[in-house]
Amino acid sequence: MNRSPDKIIALIFLLISLLVLCSALWQIVL
Repeated sequence: MNRSPDKIIALIFLLISLLVLCSALWQIVL
């Protein structure tokens, strides 16, 4: 089983961007 690192990097990037988006929305709401 050979996992490409590109997919893992993309997944991490997606998670981080989601976190940033959530925190930005939270700051707007508060």
